[in-house]
Amino acid sequence: MTHNGHDTEDAAKTAPYLRAFSLSELAAFEFPPIRWLVEDLIPAGALVLIVGRPKAGKSLLTIDLGASVALGETFLGRATSAGPVALVPAEDALVLVRSRLFTRLDRERAAPVYVIPADGSIDQRVALDDETSFRQLAATVELLKPSLVVLDPLRELHHRKENDADEMAALLRPVRQLAHESGTTIIMVHHRNKHAQDPSLATRGSSAITGGVDVVVTIEADTEKDADGLTPDTTLTLHVEGRYGPRRSLAARLGPGLRWQVGEFAADDDLSAADRIRRHLEVTGDELTAEGVVEAVGLPLRTVQNNLPALYRAGHLRRLGAGTKADPYRYRAALASQRGPLGEDSAGAQHQEGPIAPEPERDTRAAGGIAGAPGARERVRV
Repeated sequence: MTHNGHDTEDAAKTAPYLRAFSLSELAAFEFPPIRWLVEDLIPAGALVLIVGRPKAGKSLLTIDLGASVALGETFLGRATSAGPVALVPAEDALVLVRSRLFTRLDRERAAPVYVIPADGSIDQRVALDDETSFRQLAATVELLKPSLVVLDPLRELHHRKENDADEMAALLRPVRQLAHESGTTIIMVHHRNKHAQDPSLATRGSSAITGGVDVVVTIEADTEKDADGLTPDTTLTLHVEGRYGPRRSLAARLGPGLRWQVGEFAADDDLSAADRIRRHLEVTGDELTAEGVVEAVGLPLRTVQNNLPALYRAGHLRRLGAGTKADPYRYRAALASQRGPLGEDSAGAQHQEGPIAPEPERDTRAAGGIAGAPGARERVRV
């Protein structure tokens, strides 16, 4: 980062105090725009966690995502930023990974997809908590310059205690830094806490795992069948939340050739009033008064007035406004990273907040990367 033509990093090493920016200095920052690996869903250069129960379709989803990125095809109806893809299977056998990949890619054998086996089928391993092994992973990312790396699953790639916040924070910090500095989106596949009902609390292990990533995608399936037994009748619900926009939900179903297609949610008649309200706000990103919810969802006003405060207290919604006739309460879906007591942010503020901008980075990415990615190696000038 530079300021008035001087490198602030060198100055920071010798300064006796910490650098503080005034509001006018902050306003002068030039940040690169957010770039997307999957349009308005998964940012480029981000660390992403995909969470779901065993055999819920997580690996099949990442196979389709990887193939879509490698071929420059849409994923769940959204444009992708085409580029090389590296898959790191640490649980599925190499023969199964190959079978799934070739089914999804059909006859396309020139696609820039690379498989880095870590299941023991060859004499190599990937251990995120081992310095030498992590350096090898980082060097491989530098060599291949992939747009996407998939680590599947996280549990097989370290020996730390998942319930220990300090250990998980230390484990994920260099992985997040690798994603930000390389401009490569890194997806970690992780298992769900089987007792959690709220998708935002579903990640197994310490909350430091979700806190240490940029985006969390929670998968809920309507069946507990084996992944290879998923049918076109199987619908997944993807809850996506993170630092780059409001929480949203998508429905997906497995189509021919292991391609996931945009699906349909369960009929509103099958959902509770609270779930109907919550789902509408998550999917649309709208900010609505109670009367606006009535118009959008079609529930009686009294039912809406009873459910909105409960959803707010549970942290599912954020509440804005003063609650007066001139400034009535307005509700929107909450970001898990912003949730505090009563669904407000940590400062208790009740004002509108836009997407949180990515942190500025310091270097320029080598040719072949995705320019402008969140955390991609671009200089930020003041």
